[in-house]
Amino acid sequence: MNVDYGNKQKANLLSKSKLQNFANLHNLDQLIKCPTRVTVNNESLIYLIFVSNSHCVVIKGVIPLPLSDHSLVYYTIKAGVTKIAPRTIKYRSYKQYDKELVLHDLRTTDWSPVYRTDDFNEAVNTWCTIYSSIADQHAPIKSKESKAIRLHGGLLNSLN
Repeated sequence: MNVDYGNKQKANLLSKSKLQNFANLHNLDQLIKCPTRVTVNNESLIYLIFVSNSHCVVIKGVIPLPLSDHSLVYYTIKAGVTKIAPRTIKYRSYKQYDKELVLHDLRTTDWSPVYRTDDFNEAVNTWCTIYSSIADQHAPIKSKESKAIRLHGGLLNSLN
């Protein structure tokens, strides 16, 4: 398709309109805005760059070439995407949990070490230790690693 994107003459408008509709349909952005072919009598924007990820474009432009009336078009994109490292999540697994067995173990456990201590903090720690050992038997702690998340620059900055 031969379209002068900068030309507003009627003969060019139909081709330009078709190209713009195609770009809009596919969510494409045209990066180059200045003329890419310059002669003594005429300027035209005929070398176009369409991208779907314009948020990743760092630099874009046109470089005039001394030996030609055609210019060089270019763009640079971000090389990578920042990843947030995976996290390890710990949770209790209730897959084999049986309420009646847990209640039985809680009733038959010797809780006297909790009552015998005079120090409140020590009593709480002793109770937590005994209760945790019962909970670990019936609903063991498991760990799972979450997937790493890819973030684009804007989203990463909003999290910081």
